[in-house]
Amino acid sequence: MITTSAVSALEEICNEIGEFGEPANPALGEMLRKAYQVLDVGGAVAGHYGQGKSLVATLTALLKNLAGTPSVVLKANQVVFSKKKAKLSEVSNLAELEKALKCMHYKRWFDGLGWVRERGLKLGEAAGLQDVDVPIEGEGLEKLRNAVAALRERGYHVVVDEFERLVEQPQSYGFRDLSHLVEEFFNLVDRWGNAAGIAIPTSLWVHFDIQIKSRIAPIYYLQQDVTPSAMKIFLERKVGRVGEPLASVEFRNPRAVMRIVAEIKAGRAPEEVVKARAQHLKNIAYMYRASVKTKEALYVAYLAAWLKQNIYATLTEVDIHKALELGKTLTGTEAVTSEPQVVELLVERRRPLMRRAPGGYVLTASAITHLRDALVGEEPQQRLMTQSGEDYFYLAIELFLV
Repeated sequence: MITTSAVSALEEICNEIGEFGEPANPALGEMLRKAYQVLDVGGAVAGHYGQGKSLVATLTALLKNLAGTPSVVLKANQVVFSKKKAKLSEVSNLAELEKALKCMHYKRWFDGLGWVRERGLKLGEAAGLQDVDVPIEGEGLEKLRNAVAALRERGYHVVVDEFERLVEQPQSYGFRDLSHLVEEFFNLVDRWGNAAGIAIPTSLWVHFDIQIKSRIAPIYYLQQDVTPSAMKIFLERKVGRVGEPLASVEFRNPRAVMRIVAEIKAGRAPEEVVKARAQHLKNIAYMYRASVKTKEALYVAYLAAWLKQNIYATLTEVDIHKALELGKTLTGTEAVTSEPQVVELLVERRRPLMRRAPGGYVLTASAITHLRDALVGEEPQQRLMTQSGEDYFYLAIELFLV
């Protein structure tokens, strides 16, 4: 199973602040500033799995508690699944917050952030967080609205997180399908008037129409600040300077970086980290029904997208050439020998796997769907029970497929 949790992330960051004076991820301060700004007024943070939605939501709650306002992050899936009444600890991140509040490094970091002082936040003893009873009334997301209202009456600031589970398995939580969930989400935000901040996964956001989006404001998209340059600093603070080919990977997801950090600290060489992913991509490309040359060209394109950490990225001839040379070194490519050949094989076919776009080329829906189905297709939870399944899930994270 995926082992990274909010608890371990908060513990890790506490240690990093003690070592570096700030989190190892240099983008986190700016991410928190923008997240706090919107979550404080009932806005939303949106991003892909692993980009830090839960983390900035928890850090926002942590900061508000240190500033004297009791604040928690409600877990939408737990609230919807609960019956009648639940303890706050059963439906929120109360335990994580209580543990993080014992880390004095957080207060020192917050005190050093200029925007915290500018907002007039005075940090002292944390607000008392009690494991109160939370009434769970109604059906579906109505339970969430009522739980938020009850906590607001007690003086709590609330952020709602953990919508991913509802998106992945809507029927398990009482929704007919994903469309029913989206419809209920519209009713939720239409009626509660910014009563709570929301952490929204991209997997749910992409299904919203303009009417829903217009009711969720303000909103902060995490990818604005999770940049390759910041992620490179993050990686090197954790494991030291790395050589090629890992040094040129354009990381865009903190969870993906931490997975690679864990592999390197466990003794895997940086080149082996890249080679393992390249081999998975090659295996998947070779599952496509086409000639050997086309399979190999598709592998090169997948590898080029992985180096940019985005399956939807525009690939230049330089990107394709780099992937072609790396593929030869790591896993062996013999059927295709040049980037023009890769382009021709993928673009000039009856059912193209790549098409021309301004500034280069992009993979088509056929190529992306083939990869997505292989990595996170049917029964994703069962896949995660195996080592290869966990590898595939992280590969999907690295490619922006979840």
